[in-house]
Amino acid sequence: MYKLTNKDIISHKYGISTYNWMDSNGQEMVIRTLPEFQGLEGQQGSNIVRYILRNSPKVTNVDTMNYKKTSSEFISDDDRRWKNRTSWEEKPSSIDGTFAFSWQNIEIAPSSSKSLSFSIGKGDYILNYQINIKKPNKEYFAPNSPMYLLIFIPPASPDINVQIYRSIDDGKEDYIVSFTDNGNTFNYNDTFLAPDSGHHKIKYKTVASNGLNSTNEITITATVPPTIKFKAPPRDQYVAGDVLNVSVIVDDDTFVKLNIMKDSFTHTDDVICNGTPKTSIVSYPISIDEVVGSTHSVRIFAVDEFNFRSNDLNFTYTIKESSPDIELTEELKMYYPISSFLKIHGQFRNLFGPTNLCLYTELNNNTNPEKHFCEDVINASWNPFSFSYKLKLNSDSLNFLNIYCEDSRSVESNIIVHKFGIISLENCVNLYTCHSKAPPFKFYLLTYNTIYSI
Repeated sequence: MYKLTNKDIISHKYGISTYNWMDSNGQEMVIRTLPEFQGLEGQQGSNIVRYILRNSPKVTNVDTMNYKKTSSEFISDDDRRWKNRTSWEEKPSSIDGTFAFSWQNIEIAPSSSKSLSFSIGKGDYILNYQINIKKPNKEYFAPNSPMYLLIFIPPASPDINVQIYRSIDDGKEDYIVSFTDNGNTFNYNDTFLAPDSGHHKIKYKTVASNGLNSTNEITITATVPPTIKFKAPPRDQYVAGDVLNVSVIVDDDTFVKLNIMKDSFTHTDDVICNGTPKTSIVSYPISIDEVVGSTHSVRIFAVDEFNFRSNDLNFTYTIKESSPDIELTEELKMYYPISSFLKIHGQFRNLFGPTNLCLYTELNNNTNPEKHFCEDVINASWNPFSFSYKLKLNSDSLNFLNIYCEDSRSVESNIIVHKFGIISLENCVNLYTCHSKAPPFKFYLLTYNTIYSI
């Protein structure tokens, strides 16, 4: 038996190999392999000795096996003799006597020890039932949903009855199945409900009628990878110095880190969902130095606490020439009497320094827009405005009014489109009958290329 102790303050992985030979009075023994133990048996006359390296009680399964190929190998070079091996080598038929085996990648926690052992002796050895767990082809299982693991147990001793138990995170051991050794490998698909979200240890235990028990375990992850989608299509144009805002709906059973990658820019937001979709606003500033006409790619994805990644959201945008902004601060009416005044209240701004902004209206796509006033703006702050516009219409009709501004470079802002009706007050008995005579229409307000129906 070997005992390894880690005296460091961090975990380490170790490997250890051992050099062995069988002889009697200086004469090497004839050796044979023991496949069921992956061990060796040496015999000289009636004397037999066995090395048990795997699949037996109190034996720590070894990882590699190598054999002496020449008379000098393993003997003249102490470094080679104790060198960690890297493979399991089948015994060549012509090789006898001298061999080395090793344990690899043994992780030991700080200030902890682990014992490693193999068995050597002259008696008969009874196999215990080693339970094997096939690695799942899935990286995760949905929490509280059906899952299965394939287990298999090689034969050991005929007619032995073996019971199999399963536990989760060292909890209650549940009986799942039993079998009698008939000389064939026992296979079983163990189906059960996956635990709650998290990493979990699934442990199997065999209890055999010969009194030899064994265990094996595997760690699984119960989770569902996050999903994301746009709440609304992202804009495809921005101006330098603007702020990019994109609304993303995130769905996850716990929480995620939402990653935004734009060219060389990377930003991360934490989003807590706990099974309820949440809207997250992705926001970051666009450099004032971006070149007009340049195109930029954005990728958004989420990563959950188990490092599972969502689908990707990808879009591009182009830097356009800067232009003024305009918006209304009071809603306009859906209808007006003939020859009435339309009162317009709003605000405009220019993001890129001082300029002179002139406000225009355009009725029913008239090619001759009407200029109302001009105003100097000195910074990017919103500047309020208010004016009255006389409706020069004298019959019941459905109309469109465009409202926009223009800077000193003759660059137009966004356009606000107002759809309204003109109604005659003649023969109106009351307000309801007046409304009923109005032509049918709906009212729309267009701001920042988004249509709101009221």
